[in-house]
Amino acid sequence: MASHGLQDEGWIGRNIRIPVCSAYVADIELAHNGRATCQCGSSMALHTHLAQQNNTHPDDTVWNPDLHTSDEPTDAYGDFICQGLGKSQRKYARVSYKTSADLLYNVLTRTWGLRTPNLVMSVVGGEANFQLKPWVRDVLRTGLMRAVQSTGAWLITGGLHTGVMRHIGEAVSEHSMARTPAEHKVVAIGIVPWGQLAGRKALLNKRGLRKEYTVPGWERPLLPLDKNHSHFLLVDDGTTGQRSTHVHMLRVHLERFIAKQKTMHGGTGCIEIPVLYVLIGGELEVLKTVQDAVVNGTPCLVLGGSGGIADIITAVVSVSPDEITAEMVATHHHVAFPNEDELSGEQLNKWTDVIKSIVEQSNMLTALTEEEHEVAEPMDTVILKSLFKACRGKSHEAAEYKDELNLALAWNQMDIAKSEIFNGNIAWKAKDLEESMNVALVSDKPNFVKLFVENGVNIGAFLTLKRLQQLYCATAPKSVLYKLLSDKLARRKDEKVGSFLFGKTDDDEDSGGGGDEADAAATVAEDEANGGALSGSNPDVGRKPGFTMRDVSLVLHDFLGDVCEPIYQDYMEKSSLKTLFKSKGKEVEQAYTDETDSPTFEEDSTRPKMYPYRDLFIWAVLQNRRQMALYFWEMGQNSVASMLAAMRILKGLSRLEPEAEAALEMKDFMVMCENMSVAVLNECYRTSQARTFKLLVRQSPSWGNATCLQLASEANAEAFFSHSAAQDLLNDIWWGDMSNETDIWKIFAVFFCPPLLYCNLIEFSELSIQKPSALEMDSVADGENVVLSLLQRLDEKDIEGVTMSMRERYTCSRRWTRFWGAPIIVFLGNVVTYFMFLFLFAYVLLVDFRPPPVGPRGPELFLYFWVFTLVCEEIRQSFHKVGNISLVHSLKQYIEDFWNKCDIIAISLFILGLILRMFPSRFNDGRVVFCLDYMVFAMRLIHIFAVHKQLGPKIIIVGGMIKDVFFFLFILGIWLIAYGVATEGLLHPDDTRLDWTFRRVLYRPYLQIFGQIPLDEMDAVKILNCSDDSMEGMMGSNAACPNTYANWIVILLLVIFLLVTNVLLLNLLIAMFSYTFSQVQGNSDKIWRFQRYNLIVEYHDRPSLAPPFIIISHIKHLVRKFVFKATAEKHKHFMQKLQEDLDQRLMVWEGIQKVNYLTDAILRKRDCSEERLKRTSKKLDMVLKLAQDIQVQERRLNSLDAQYEQMRYCAKALSWLIEAQKETNKDFTMVPPVCPGLDLKHA
Repeated sequence: MASHGLQDEGWIGRNIRIPVCSAYVADIELAHNGRATCQCGSSMALHTHLAQQNNTHPDDTVWNPDLHTSDEPTDAYGDFICQGLGKSQRKYARVSYKTSADLLYNVLTRTWGLRTPNLVMSVVGGEANFQLKPWVRDVLRTGLMRAVQSTGAWLITGGLHTGVMRHIGEAVSEHSMARTPAEHKVVAIGIVPWGQLAGRKALLNKRGLRKEYTVPGWERPLLPLDKNHSHFLLVDDGTTGQRSTHVHMLRVHLERFIAKQKTMHGGTGCIEIPVLYVLIGGELEVLKTVQDAVVNGTPCLVLGGSGGIADIITAVVSVSPDEITAEMVATHHHVAFPNEDELSGEQLNKWTDVIKSIVEQSNMLTALTEEEHEVAEPMDTVILKSLFKACRGKSHEAAEYKDELNLALAWNQMDIAKSEIFNGNIAWKAKDLEESMNVALVSDKPNFVKLFVENGVNIGAFLTLKRLQQLYCATAPKSVLYKLLSDKLARRKDEKVGSFLFGKTDDDEDSGGGGDEADAAATVAEDEANGGALSGSNPDVGRKPGFTMRDVSLVLHDFLGDVCEPIYQDYMEKSSLKTLFKSKGKEVEQAYTDETDSPTFEEDSTRPKMYPYRDLFIWAVLQNRRQMALYFWEMGQNSVASMLAAMRILKGLSRLEPEAEAALEMKDFMVMCENMSVAVLNECYRTSQARTFKLLVRQSPSWGNATCLQLASEANAEAFFSHSAAQDLLNDIWWGDMSNETDIWKIFAVFFCPPLLYCNLIEFSELSIQKPSALEMDSVADGENVVLSLLQRLDEKDIEGVTMSMRERYTCSRRWTRFWGAPIIVFLGNVVTYFMFLFLFAYVLLVDFRPPPVGPRGPELFLYFWVFTLVCEEIRQSFHKVGNISLVHSLKQYIEDFWNKCDIIAISLFILGLILRMFPSRFNDGRVVFCLDYMVFAMRLIHIFAVHKQLGPKIIIVGGMIKDVFFFLFILGIWLIAYGVATEGLLHPDDTRLDWTFRRVLYRPYLQIFGQIPLDEMDAVKILNCSDDSMEGMMGSNAACPNTYANWIVILLLVIFLLVTNVLLLNLLIAMFSYTFSQVQGNSDKIWRFQRYNLIVEYHDRPSLAPPFIIISHIKHLVRKFVFKATAEKHKHFMQKLQEDLDQRLMVWEGIQKVNYLTDAILRKRDCSEERLKRTSKKLDMVLKLAQDIQVQERRLNSLDAQYEQMRYCAKALSWLIEAQKETNKDFTMVPPVCPGLDLKHA
C-alpha cells in the first residue's frame, strides 16, 4: 500500500471503531461475593442501558467479544502531553482488536506522518520489573538506539511502563536528549491493551484535541503508559482489567503486514520492510511468541545474559535439536528462573518441544552475549548480519543473494556489501544489479552506484530513455526541480488542451495539416516511454508525475540559455516522437551508447546520439547531489565544459531555492565546480598550450555545441577567466596575428603613420599553433604515450599546408588587413575617434550651436551623421548573434550590459535634444538636454580604461564605492533634512516662499558640510542689512531678518550638525570606503579579467573601421549577407567545430589530464595531517580490537584450564574410590585427592 499525502486527525474518528460490551454476562464467581460484574470486567453500572437489559443468559455462558460487543466510533485519539516532558506530544488512538492492519498502517504513515521504515524491530521480553545488567543497558541505550537512528527503523513494544518496555523507554529518552536537531526522532510505537491501561479516562477525546495524561497512582493489573514512547495504539477488545491475547494477535498481524510493504517513500523501494524480533529476558510464555516468529520466517536477535528465556535460548542455540533433552531444559530453567518452582513433567515436555522447534530454525536466531558484545561490530552491523543469516541460501547464484544486497543497499552498508556479497564467490550479472542500481540512484547512494559499476553494470546499456524519465519522475516533491518540472508539465498540458480545442497548432499549420494525429501519436509514445505517467501526475492519487524529457530540456534551457542548443532537442521535436510512435517505442528502450566508445549510427541514422554519463551528471546536479554528480563527472567526458555547465545550473537553482541551508549547499557546490574546472584546465595547460586553446574554443556536441568560454561567461566563472590559459588565449586573440610582445609605441607609430607597417616594425606570428617539439615526437616514437601520437595528428592537421615563408604569407595587402583587423587596433581606432567625437561635440555646444534658421551648420550636421553611425553600430551589436544564440537572447545580453545601457541613454537623450533644438521655442531646452547628454557620452570613456591592467581593477573598486555612497547618502539625507527643517522653522517661521524655503532647508545645510557657514544669516549678533517687514523681504529689497527668539538653539544645532556630519558621518564614509577597498581589492583582478573577456569579444566582432567610417563596413556587411549570401567567419577564434575523430582525440587527452588531477588530489589528501590521523586512529582501533579478542581467548583458555583441572580431579577421585573399594584393610592410608581451588586451611 503506497501512501501519498497526509490525512487529518479526524480521519481516525471517522474510520476507526471500537468494541463496546452490548450484553451483560454476569461473572458467577464475583456474583457469589455480592459484586455485580460482567465477564468483560466492568460493573453493571458502567454498561449501557441496552446492555443492562440484555442480561438474561444461561449460567454457563462465556462472554465472547465477537458475540457480545457492538462497534462504535472511537472516542480516544489525538495528542497527549505528560508531566516532565515539556511540550513534547505523543500520538495515540484507541482501536479495535478487529481493526485491519491496513488501516493501522494508514494511521501510522498517513495520519501521523511517519516515514516508511527501513526496518521494524519488535522488542519482546519480560513484563515484570527486573534489573538490567550493565552491558545489556549499554546495548539498549547506545547500540540499539544508534541502530534505530542510522537505519530509520521503527521500535514496537508493549508500550507500558513496566519490564523491558520501561527499559526501552528510558533508552529512547536518553537518546532523544542527546540527539542533534539534524537527526530524526526515534519512532517507538507502543501497542497497549486498553483494558489494562491505568488512567485511560484521561485519554477519552472524541475531537482529537490535546489531552494531559497523568496517573498519580495505580495498582496491578492496571499499568500506565510509558511516556517515552512516541506513538500508541490502544487496542480494545471490550474487556477491562483482564489479560487478553487479542492484543498480541493484532500486533503480529500488523508486523506481518508491514513486512509485505516496500521500503522508501510511498513504498517505492526494491525490498520488503524487514522485521526483526529482539528478545530481552522474558518468561516462558514468550517462547510461544519467539516460536511463532521464527517458524513464519521472522529472524530474532537474542541478548544472551539478559535473563529469562533469552539465556535458555542462548544456551541451546548451538546444540542440535535432537540433542536437546528435557533434563537439559530443566537444568537451564533452574539457572534462568532460580526463584520459581520446577516444571512438571508435562510442562517440561511441552516447553522442550517448543525450544526444539525454535532451534530447528537456527538460521533465524542470532545470539549476542556479553563476550561477543565487547568485540562485536556496531549494533546496526550485527542486526544486518542477522538479517543476512535469515535470508541466505546455500547456493552461489546471484538471485539467492538479492535480498541481502537490497538490505545492505537500504541501510547504506557498503562495507558489508563488499565483504559479504561482492566477495568473488557470487557470479553477478549486469541484469541482476539493474533494479538495485536504480534504487541506489533514486536514494542517493553514490558508493553503491560505484560498486555496481565496478561489478558489471554498464551505464550505457542500463540507462534507457524510459529509465532516465523515471529518475526525473522520482524527484522529491519538495525540491526546486520538482516545482520547475511541474510548471513545465502544467504548461504543456495547457498547450495540449488548447490544441485540442482549436483543432491544430502553429506547427501543424506549417506542416500542411494533419498534425493532430501526429500530436496524439507523439503523446502516446511519450506516455509509453514514461510508463503511462502522464495521466497520473497528481501524487495524491498514488501515481508519479508525468515528467518527460521535453520538460527537462525546457528547464535546462532556462538555466543554460541559448548558448547551448536544447540538450534533448531530438525528443522535443515532433518528428522524433512520430518515429518513436511508429516503431512502437523501440528506440525509447534502446540503450545509450557508452561515452568511452566511438559510437557509430550506421544501423539507425535517425537515432540521436546519447551521453549516459552526461545525462546522469545533469540529473544529479539538478537534484543537488554532489557526490553522485562528481562520480559521473569522473566517469564521463567533457570535464571542463561539464563543470562550467553545472556551475551555471547550480547558480540558477540557488536563486530559486527557498531554504537557506540548501541554497548555501548549492553555492558551495558551485564554487567546487569552478575550482575543479580550473584545476583540470591547469593540468591541460601545463601539458599542452595549443590543445588547451583548442579545448576552450571547441564546440562541445554533448553540451549543445557550446564552448567552454561561452559556458564560463554564462556562469560568471571569474576564477576560470583568471587562469593563465584563458588569459593567454584572450591575449592571442586581442593581438590578432601580431606578436603580443610588440611594444606599444610601435603600435601607435604604425597607427598614426601607416606606411611604417612595411618597415618590419610590427612582428607577425608565423603560426598560431606550433608543431610538437622534438622531445615530444621522440617520446611518441619510443612508444611512451600512444595517445600523444594521436593527438599530435590534431596539431599536424591544423598546420597542414602552412609551410610558406614569412615573405610569401604576409604580402603587403596581407599585412594591411592583418594589422587593421586585430582587435587591439580596432579598439585603438575607436578610442581615438571617440575622443575626436567628444571634441566635436564640445565644439558644437560651446562655439557653433545656433538656433534655427541660422543653425544647424556644417560641424553640427557632421555631428548628427557621426551619431547616426553610432546608432547603426548599436543596432548591429544588439542583433549580432554568435553561434546558436537566438535573437531574443542576443537582445537580452545586449540590454543587460551596463555600458550598452549607457549607450541607449546617451543616444536617446541626443535624439530628444535634436528634436527640441529644431523648434525655436524649445531651443534652450534642447541645449540643456545636449549638455546633459555630453556628460553621459563623456562618462562612456570609463569603458576604455577597463582594458588596462592597472586602471581596470580600479574601476571595479570605484564601482563598489559608489554603492557605498548611496547607502551613506540615505543616512546623511535623513540628518540633513532634520537639521534643515528645524533651523528654518526657528529662523524664518513666517516666510511663505517655497523656493527660498527649499533652498534654506536642503541647499544651505549641504554647503555647511563643506565649510560655507553664513553666520550673518543665522547668528542674531551678526545680522546686518535686513528688514523686519515680511513684505519687503519677499519683494527682495532687503533680506528678511531671522527670528531672534531661541536663536541660541540654532547655534547649538549648527554645532551638533557639523560635529555629526564632518566628524562622525564623513569618517563613517571613509571607513566604508576602506572596507570596500580591502574587500574588492582581492577580487578586483578576477572581476577585471572576466570583464576583459566581454570587451575583447566586443571589439573582436566589431568592424575594423571606427565611427564615422564604420558606415562603410556596415554597407559592406549588408551587401555580403543579402547579395552574396555569405556569412562572416570572424567568430572562428572563439568557436571551432572539430572533425569527429579529432574531437574524440582531444576528449581522450582531456580525460587523461582529469585522471592526473584526480590522482594528485588523492595523493595530497592522503598526505595531509588529518588523513594521517584518521589512518592512525583506524589502526589503533584494529589493535584495540585484537587486544580485546586476545583477552576473550585468554578467558576462554583459563576456563578450559579450570575445566581440565576439574576433570583431572574427578579422575583422581574415581581412582581413589576404586582403590578404597579394593582395599579391605582398615589401615588404608591413601590420601584422597584435593579439589582444585579448595583452601585446605579453611576446609
